Amino acid sequence: MEEKKKIVKVCFFGDFSIKSERGMLDEQTIHSRKILKLLSYFVMNRERMISGEELGEFLWGNGGSANPLGALKNLVYRLRMTLRELGTEEYIVSSAGAYGWNPNIPVSCDMEEFGQAGEKIRSIPEELVEERITAYEEALFIYRKPLTAVLSADSFFSVRFTFYHSFFMKLTGELCVLYDQTGDYKKIHQICAYGITCDEVNEDMHYWLIRSWIKMGDM
Repeated sequence: MEEKKKIVKVCFFGDFSIKSERGMLDEQTIHSRKILKLLSYFVMNRERMISGEELGEFLWGNGGSANPLGALKNLVYRLRMTLRELGTEEYIVSSAGAYGWNPNIPVSCDMEEFGQAGEKIRSIPEELVEERITAYEEALFIYRKPLTAVLSADSFFSVRFTFYHSFFMKLTGELCVLYDQTGDYKKIHQICAYGITCDEVNEDMHYWLIRSWIKMGDM
Protein backbone atom coordinates (compact mmCIF):
# COMPACT_ATOMS: atom_id res chain seq x y z
CA MET A 1 0.00 0.00 0.00
CA GLU A 2 1.30 3.46 -0.95
CA GLU A 3 2.22 5.58 2.04
CA LYS A 4 -0.08 8.53 2.56
CA LYS A 5 1.66 11.82 1.86
CA LYS A 6 2.10 14.11 4.85
CA ILE A 7 0.25 17.39 4.44
CA VAL A 8 1.84 20.72 5.33
CA LYS A 9 -0.66 23.15 6.87
CA VAL A 10 -0.20 26.84 6.07
CA CYS A 11 -2.20 29.54 7.85
CA PHE A 12 -2.32 33.08 6.47
CA PHE A 13 -5.32 34.08 8.61
CA GLY A 14 -4.55 35.30 12.11
CA ASP A 15 -0.85 34.80 12.79
CA PHE A 16 1.13 33.22 9.95
CA SER A 17 2.30 29.66 10.54
CA ILE A 18 3.43 26.63 8.58
CA LYS A 19 3.21 23.22 10.23
CA SER A 20 4.20 19.66 9.49
CA GLU A 21 4.01 16.56 11.66
CA ARG A 22 7.57 17.28 12.79
CA GLY A 23 7.61 20.98 13.48
CA MET A 24 6.21 24.46 13.07
CA LEU A 25 7.44 27.87 11.93
CA ASP A 26 5.80 31.25 12.41
CA GLU A 27 6.66 34.90 11.79
CA GLN A 28 8.77 35.10 14.94
CA THR A 29 10.81 31.94 14.37
CA ILE A 30 11.41 32.68 10.68
CA HIS A 31 12.96 36.03 11.67
CA SER A 32 13.71 37.28 8.13
CA ARG A 33 11.10 39.36 6.30
CA LYS A 34 12.46 38.30 2.92
CA ILE A 35 12.38 34.60 3.81
CA LEU A 36 8.79 34.89 5.04
CA LYS A 37 7.74 36.65 1.85
CA LEU A 38 9.57 34.16 -0.36
CA LEU A 39 8.09 31.17 1.45
CA SER A 40 4.58 32.63 1.22
CA TYR A 41 5.04 33.37 -2.49
CA PHE A 42 6.10 29.79 -3.14
CA VAL A 43 3.07 28.45 -1.26
CA MET A 44 0.62 30.68 -3.10
CA ASN A 45 2.19 29.82 -6.49
CA ARG A 46 2.95 26.18 -5.75
CA GLU A 47 1.30 24.93 -8.95
CA ARG A 48 4.21 26.21 -11.04
CA MET A 49 7.94 26.78 -11.18
CA ILE A 50 8.86 30.46 -10.90
CA SER A 51 11.69 32.07 -12.80
CA GLY A 52 14.54 33.74 -10.97
CA GLU A 53 13.70 36.99 -12.74
CA GLU A 54 10.12 36.96 -11.43
CA LEU A 55 11.26 36.18 -7.89
CA GLY A 56 13.90 38.89 -8.02
CA GLU A 57 11.33 41.43 -9.17
CA PHE A 58 8.94 40.32 -6.42
CA LEU A 59 11.55 40.56 -3.67
CA TRP A 60 13.60 43.58 -4.68
CA GLY A 61 11.89 45.34 -7.55
CA ASN A 62 13.90 47.17 -10.17
CA GLY A 63 17.39 48.01 -8.99
CA GLY A 64 16.82 46.65 -5.49
CA SER A 65 19.89 44.41 -5.62
CA ALA A 66 23.16 44.71 -7.52
CA ASN A 67 23.11 40.93 -8.06
CA PRO A 68 19.48 39.80 -7.71
CA LEU A 69 20.02 36.23 -8.99
CA GLY A 70 22.95 35.71 -6.64
CA ALA A 71 21.01 37.23 -3.76
CA LEU A 72 18.04 35.01 -4.64
CA LYS A 73 20.18 31.87 -4.67
CA ASN A 74 21.47 32.75 -1.21
CA LEU A 75 17.94 33.49 0.05
CA VAL A 76 16.58 30.20 -1.28
CA TYR A 77 19.42 28.40 0.50
CA ARG A 78 18.54 30.16 3.77
CA LEU A 79 14.87 29.29 3.25
CA ARG A 80 15.73 25.63 2.75
CA MET A 81 17.74 25.66 5.97
CA THR A 82 14.86 27.31 7.79
CA LEU A 83 12.40 24.70 6.51
CA ARG A 84 14.47 21.93 8.07
CA GLU A 85 12.50 22.74 11.21
CA LEU A 86 9.59 20.99 9.47
CA GLY A 87 11.53 17.88 8.48
CA THR A 88 14.18 16.63 6.08
CA GLU A 89 12.04 16.77 2.94
CA GLU A 90 13.14 18.95 0.02
CA TYR A 91 10.39 21.56 0.26
CA ILE A 92 11.83 23.93 -2.35
CA VAL A 93 13.00 22.51 -5.67
CA SER A 94 14.84 24.12 -8.58
CA SER A 95 15.23 23.52 -12.30
CA ALA A 96 16.91 25.54 -15.04
CA GLY A 97 17.09 28.76 -13.03
CA ALA A 98 13.53 28.47 -11.70
CA TYR A 99 12.33 27.60 -8.22
CA GLY A 100 9.14 26.29 -6.72
CA TRP A 101 7.38 24.36 -4.00
CA ASN A 102 7.94 20.60 -4.25
CA PRO A 103 4.78 19.26 -5.98
CA ASN A 104 5.16 15.97 -4.10
CA ILE A 105 4.51 17.71 -0.77
CA PRO A 106 0.78 18.51 -0.46
CA VAL A 107 -0.28 21.76 1.19
CA SER A 108 -3.44 22.71 3.02
CA CYS A 109 -3.92 26.51 2.96
CA ASP A 110 -6.60 28.23 5.05
CA MET A 111 -7.19 31.01 2.50
CA GLU A 112 -7.93 28.49 -0.21
CA GLU A 113 -10.12 26.42 2.11
CA PHE A 114 -12.14 29.52 2.97
CA GLY A 115 -12.66 30.40 -0.67
CA GLN A 116 -13.72 26.86 -1.52
CA ALA A 117 -16.08 26.66 1.46
CA GLY A 118 -17.66 29.97 0.46
CA GLU A 119 -18.18 28.87 -3.12
CA LYS A 120 -19.71 25.58 -1.95
CA ILE A 121 -22.65 27.56 -0.56
CA ARG A 122 -23.66 28.57 -4.09
CA SER A 123 -24.39 24.95 -4.97
CA ILE A 124 -26.95 24.51 -2.18
CA PRO A 125 -30.56 25.25 -3.22
CA GLU A 126 -32.05 28.32 -1.53
CA GLU A 127 -34.98 26.33 -0.12
CA LEU A 128 -32.57 24.23 1.98
CA VAL A 129 -32.19 26.98 4.57
CA GLU A 130 -30.74 24.91 7.41
CA GLU A 131 -28.21 23.27 5.11
CA ARG A 132 -27.18 26.67 3.79
CA ILE A 133 -26.82 28.04 7.31
CA THR A 134 -24.52 25.14 8.22
CA ALA A 135 -22.42 25.75 5.11
CA TYR A 136 -22.13 29.46 5.92
CA GLU A 137 -21.10 28.71 9.49
CA GLU A 138 -18.46 26.22 8.36
CA ALA A 139 -17.00 28.74 5.91
CA LEU A 140 -16.95 31.66 8.33
CA PHE A 141 -15.35 29.54 11.04
CA ILE A 142 -12.20 29.31 8.89
CA TYR A 143 -11.65 33.06 8.59
CA ARG A 144 -9.63 35.24 10.93
CA LYS A 145 -8.31 38.72 10.26
CA PRO A 146 -4.69 38.45 9.01
CA LEU A 147 -2.26 39.74 11.63
CA THR A 148 1.03 39.24 9.80
CA ALA A 149 2.47 42.74 9.45
CA VAL A 150 5.18 41.72 6.97
CA LEU A 151 2.75 40.22 4.47
CA SER A 152 -0.02 42.78 5.02
CA ALA A 153 2.39 45.54 4.05
CA ASP A 154 3.21 43.88 0.71
CA SER A 155 0.89 44.68 -2.21
CA PHE A 156 0.89 41.10 -3.57
CA PHE A 157 -0.49 39.73 -0.32
CA SER A 158 -2.55 42.74 0.80
CA VAL A 159 -4.70 42.53 -2.35
CA ARG A 160 -5.53 38.94 -1.54
CA PHE A 161 -6.15 39.68 2.14
CA THR A 162 -8.52 42.50 1.12
CA PHE A 163 -10.40 40.19 -1.24
CA TYR A 164 -10.94 37.50 1.38
CA HIS A 165 -11.86 40.10 4.00
CA SER A 166 -14.55 41.48 1.69
CA PHE A 167 -15.71 37.93 0.96
CA PHE A 168 -15.95 37.23 4.69
CA MET A 169 -18.03 40.35 5.32
CA LYS A 170 -20.30 39.49 2.38
CA LEU A 171 -20.91 35.95 3.65
CA THR A 172 -21.51 37.27 7.16
CA GLY A 173 -24.21 39.63 5.91
CA GLU A 174 -25.86 36.86 3.90
CA LEU A 175 -25.88 34.58 6.94
CA CYS A 176 -27.49 37.33 9.01
CA VAL A 177 -30.34 37.39 6.48
CA LEU A 178 -30.87 33.66 6.97
CA TYR A 179 -30.72 33.96 10.76
CA ASP A 180 -33.27 36.76 10.51
CA GLN A 181 -35.58 34.52 8.49
CA THR A 182 -35.36 31.78 11.13
CA GLY A 183 -35.62 34.19 14.06
CA ASP A 184 -32.21 33.28 15.48
CA TYR A 185 -31.29 36.76 16.72
CA LYS A 186 -28.84 35.48 19.30
CA LYS A 187 -26.76 34.04 16.46
CA ILE A 188 -26.96 37.38 14.62
CA HIS A 189 -25.63 39.10 17.73
CA GLN A 190 -22.78 36.61 18.07
CA ILE A 191 -21.64 36.69 14.45
CA CYS A 192 -21.90 40.48 14.18
CA ALA A 193 -19.95 40.97 17.38
CA TYR A 194 -17.16 38.95 15.79
CA GLY A 195 -17.58 40.67 12.43
CA ILE A 196 -17.07 44.06 14.06
CA THR A 197 -13.76 42.89 15.55
CA CYS A 198 -12.65 42.27 11.95
CA ASP A 199 -14.12 45.51 10.55
CA GLU A 200 -15.16 48.12 13.12
CA VAL A 201 -16.70 50.51 10.60
CA ASN A 202 -18.79 48.03 8.61
CA GLU A 203 -22.29 49.53 8.54
CA ASP A 204 -24.05 46.23 7.80
CA MET A 205 -22.60 44.64 10.93
CA HIS A 206 -23.82 47.52 13.08
CA TYR A 207 -27.25 47.39 11.46
CA TRP A 208 -27.68 43.68 12.14
CA LEU A 209 -26.27 44.00 15.64
CA ILE A 210 -28.78 46.72 16.53
CA ARG A 211 -31.59 44.75 14.89
CA SER A 212 -30.72 41.69 16.98
CA TRP A 213 -30.80 43.80 20.16
CA ILE A 214 -34.22 45.16 19.25
CA LYS A 215 -35.63 41.73 18.41
CA MET A 216 -34.30 40.28 21.66
CA GLY A 217 -35.73 43.21 23.63
CA ASP A 218 -32.36 44.57 24.73
CA MET A 219 -33.12 48.11 23.48
